[in-house]
Amino acid sequence: MLEVALPYGIVTVSFEINRDAHMMGIGGYDILKDTHISWFGTNIQPGDEINIEFAEIEESPLPVWQETHSSLVERMVAVSKKDDEEVWQHKLDLYYRLKAILESENLI
Repeated sequence: MLEVALPYGIVTVSFEINRDAHMMGIGGYDILKDTHISWFGTNIQPGDEINIEFAEIEESPLPVWQETHSSLVERMVAVSKKDDEEVWQHKLDLYYRLKAILESENLI
């Protein structure tokens, strides 16, 4: 069992599902510190059960990762500047593949 809290912030439970992996993560954003936080991440499988209980708690465990928003943005800008033609072509191909899937499902 993991208990997490932020006095002034957002706590998130996220799921990433794709062909290669199914992941669950618990993180958040500390508004006062302008910091993104992660407490937990793990692989999950179909059939796994996850229980979430909302409760007031006094303390939260130390995060396994945290980074200020400005640092995260700077890092993302630096990475995007490195994008070459091959990376952009890959992104464009992925966009068209995903768009085709959404169109075939009549979602767009």
